[in-house]
Amino acid sequence: MIYRENDVRDNIFRMAGFFGVILFIMSVSIFSAKHAASGRSFAFNERKAGIPTTIGLMLGTLVSGQATLGSAQLAFHYGFSAWWFTLGSGIGCLLLGLVYASRMRASRSLTIVSIIRDRFGGKCAGLASVLSVIGIFISVVSQVLSEIALLSVMFHVSFRTAGVLTIILMAGYISFGGAVGSGYAGLAKVMLLIFSCSLGVIYILSVSGGAVSFCDQFVGLHLHSPLSEVLGTFSEGDVRLKYFQLFARGLSKDGASAVSMIVGVISTQSYATAVWSAKSDKTARQALLMSAVIVPLIGAACILIGLFMRTQCVTAEEAEYLRSINAAIPEGLVRIESSSQIFPYFWEHYMPPLFGGVCLGTLLIALAGGGAGLAFGVSTVLIDDIGSFVFAGREMGLPVRRAVIIAVLAAAYGAACLFSGSMINDIGFLSMGLRGTVIFIPLSAALSGRIRVSEKGIIAAMLTGLLTLIISRMLFPDRDLLPCAILAEAVMILIAAGVSKKREFNHE
Repeated sequence: MIYRENDVRDNIFRMAGFFGVILFIMSVSIFSAKHAASGRSFAFNERKAGIPTTIGLMLGTLVSGQATLGSAQLAFHYGFSAWWFTLGSGIGCLLLGLVYASRMRASRSLTIVSIIRDRFGGKCAGLASVLSVIGIFISVVSQVLSEIALLSVMFHVSFRTAGVLTIILMAGYISFGGAVGSGYAGLAKVMLLIFSCSLGVIYILSVSGGAVSFCDQFVGLHLHSPLSEVLGTFSEGDVRLKYFQLFARGLSKDGASAVSMIVGVISTQSYATAVWSAKSDKTARQALLMSAVIVPLIGAACILIGLFMRTQCVTAEEAEYLRSINAAIPEGLVRIESSSQIFPYFWEHYMPPLFGGVCLGTLLIALAGGGAGLAFGVSTVLIDDIGSFVFAGREMGLPVRRAVIIAVLAAAYGAACLFSGSMINDIGFLSMGLRGTVIFIPLSAALSGRIRVSEKGIIAAMLTGLLTLIISRMLFPDRDLLPCAILAEAVMILIAAGVSKKREFNHE
C-alpha cells in the first residue's frame, strides 16, 4: 500500500486537477444562468427539467460533506454503520418518488409549507415556515463550517479567509443559474464523484488483492498490533462486530439515524424543489428512483475508503494513548491530527496527483453544493412562503432571489463564527430533527387527504413534536430520539382528528 510523500511536481499536478474541476463546475453553473429568464424559472425551472437535471438538482444538495467526508470519517471509527446516512437518504428518495412526488405535484403548490397552508390554514403554515427555515439554516451553517475546515486544512489559511472563499464558492455555485444551474452543476458534481469514488475503490482493491484479502488484512491488523488496546478489538468477533455490522452503535442509535435521514429528505424544501422542477410525474419518479440507487453506492465507496484509512492511519488521540501504555505506533501507520482529515488525506497521499486533485476539487464542490442547495431552499421558503404574506400577488424577480441567497450564506457565515468545528455534527442533528419533526407528519397528513383535523390540532401536534425533541435532547444528550418526537406528533394529530370528528358528529 503506497503512501506518497508529495514533492513540488506532485503539488503542481494536484493543484491543476483541483482548480480545473472547480472552474469546470462553476462555469456550468454560470453559463446555465441564460436559461433562467424569470424568478419562477430560477426557482423551479418552470417544470421543464428532464431526468438528468432532476437527478443533479436532487443529489447536488443531498450528496455533500456528510455523505462523503462524514461517511468516511464515521466508517473509520464504526465501519459499515456509517452507511445509514446514505442508505437512509436513498430510502428517503425511494419513498419520495413512490409515495409523495405525484401528490406533491398534483397539489399545485410550489413549496412544502404551502401544501400545509392550503390544507390546514395560514397559522400552522406560518409556524412551519419559521421552524423549517431555522432547521434548514442550521444545516447551512454546518455545511459552511465543513467547507471552512476543509479549506483551512488544504491551504493553511485563517478561518476568516476560508469563510470568505466558502461564501464565494457557494454563491457562485447556485446564485447565477438557480434551479437550472444547480441541476446542471449538481449532475456534473455527481458524475465526478462517481468517477472519483470508482477510482478509489479500484485502487484499494488492487493494492489489497481483492475484497476478501482486504477484509483479512483489516481483521489481522486489529488483532496483531497495539491498536487492539486502543480500539477494544481483542478477537475476530470484536472486529467484525465493530466494523462489519450495520447496527454497530446499537439499534436505537443507528436506527434513529436512518429514520432521521428518511424524514429529512421528504421534509426539506431543497429536495422538494427537484420534484417540482421535473417536467412530469414520471420524470420526477424515475429521477428519484435512480437517486435512491446512486446515493448508497457513493456512500459504500466512501465507507471502503474510511476502512482502508483505518489500516493506514492513527489519530493524534490514539497515538497519545499508545504512548501512555508504552506502545509504539504500528509500523507503516501514519499519524494524523483528526479523523476528519482521512478523506482528503486519502486523495492527497494515496492517489496519483492529478487524479487526487480532481477528487479533492470534487469534494470541495460537493461541500459547496450541499450548502448552496440548502441556502436555495431557505431562500425559496423565505420568498414564496413567508414573503407571500408581505408581498401578496407579487412575483420576486431574479435580483431579489439572488440577493436573498447571498444574504442567507452571509448570515450562515456569521453564525458559523459563533461555533467551533467540534459542533458541526451536533448542529447537523439539530437541523434534521427540526425539519423532520415540524414538517414530516403535517405534510403526510395534508397529502393523504383523509385526515380531517383543525388548524389548532395541527399546531398542537407540531408543538408536541418539537417539545418532545427538545426535552429528550436535554434529558438524553447522547441519544437520537427523533423517532419519539415524530411518534408523539403523529399521536397528537390522531387525537386531534378524533376530537374534530366527534365535534362534527355532535354538530350533526
